[in-house]
Amino acid sequence: MKHREALLLCLGLALLVLLFFSILPSRPQQAGEPALVGFINLRDGRVFSGTIQRDFQALAAADPALQMEYYNGADSPEVQRRLIHELVQRKARAIILMATNSVELIPGVQEANDAGIPVITLNARVFGGNSVYVGPLEYDAGWLQGEYLRDRLPQGAKIVYFKGNAERDNTQQRLRGFVDACMMERPDIQLVRCDSAEFSEAKARRMMAQWLQQEPRIDGVVAANDEMAEGALAALENTGREQGVLIAGIDARKSARQRIREGSMTMSVRQDAKAQAQGAYDVLKQLLVGKNVKDVLLPFRVVDRQNVDDASK
Repeated sequence: MKHREALLLCLGLALLVLLFFSILPSRPQQAGEPALVGFINLRDGRVFSGTIQRDFQALAAADPALQMEYYNGADSPEVQRRLIHELVQRKARAIILMATNSVELIPGVQEANDAGIPVITLNARVFGGNSVYVGPLEYDAGWLQGEYLRDRLPQGAKIVYFKGNAERDNTQQRLRGFVDACMMERPDIQLVRCDSAEFSEAKARRMMAQWLQQEPRIDGVVAANDEMAEGALAALENTGREQGVLIAGIDARKSARQRIREGSMTMSVRQDAKAQAQGAYDVLKQLLVGKNVKDVLLPFRVVDRQNVDDASK
């Protein structure tokens, strides 16, 4: 009986010790200790967002005050919400998020808000919770494409449009901007095909090849990014139908700028990856010292043969 009582007493003491340590507050960050910051991208391997991440990494790598950790968002709101939750549990000092979905990431941003962790939404907004946005207004990219082609497409032109991922807000905003600037002003222009190639060059190439079999005339190709524009161009060239077709993309990436320089691609709309990385870094440094920071809006601009060499600087 005495042995049993002693055993119960020992177990009770052990439980009290465990309970005591479980309610202790986590160790606060020590003065001079690097701040843990999580950077959640769209997906490893994406071209433009990957460029932003690399430019940001170059800035952060030289900063001993930051302990950066980079995560693959896997093009998945569920994965991104889980990563936010893990960073909240680890008491990160800030989170940088390239959101895959502007609505489905609201609970993740709110969870970080509740924990007092500032969030920077980079290159794509989240329509709920509190965050500081660094990037462009996506509607403007489509507007610039539409404004440019509105003045250059022939009367009665037939065009095709490649959308990005359906769940991404930038897909909807870029299409809306294009329609408002071009189609609303030129009712003679016919949009004969409009579908999502999910920002993929390979998918756009396959889709364009099919459309070319079904459409005897195509005067213009508009794409929500350069990868899809170049995929469509490759399909046109494979069938010898590229002559006279106006092709517009977004991002003004290196390969697209070369195509514009050669004259096989008409124009692109540049968003500055380096400026977005710098903006996110500057905002992060201010947030970490408790400053109130406003959104940083970075404008798009047209790139064509007249200024393509300036766009590469």
